[in-house]
Amino acid sequence: SKTKRFVAFIPFAPLDDPFEIMLASKGHTSNFAQQLGDRESSLEFARLLQDVVRRVKKVLQKDILGKDWEKALDPPHQCRLYTAPYHEEDGTFHWHLVVRFYTTKNGGHEEGTKEKIIPISPEEVAQILGKD
Repeated sequence: SKTKRFVAFIPFAPLDDPFEIMLASKGHTSNFAQQLGDRESSLEFARLLQDVVRRVKKVLQKDILGKDWEKALDPPHQCRLYTAPYHEEDGTFHWHLVVRFYTTKNGGHEEGTKEKIIPISPEEVAQILGKD
């Protein structure tokens, strides 16, 4: 998904879960608060985040609940914001928000080695979420 100022994408190598999605500014900005300083930008970002959660919810719930998927609770997820300090403009850092949806559980390999197994490729996740 994308808007005029922001983009949501599946990272090539997700760290924790196949349904890990990054949201970032299309323009180079190192600070999240400065980027979302006006109401229009904030609402645009909020709508993109809402669209991402809705798409994942639909994919995870539709097979189970059919047409009633929208009545289900949002899937469990965690948001991590990576941003530079407010008054520091770093030319190399780009703020981003990582949304991790909890869709897998750790097994013996993950518990023993602390390595994650991602059972589906980022390309497949992007294709699944792209269908509407």
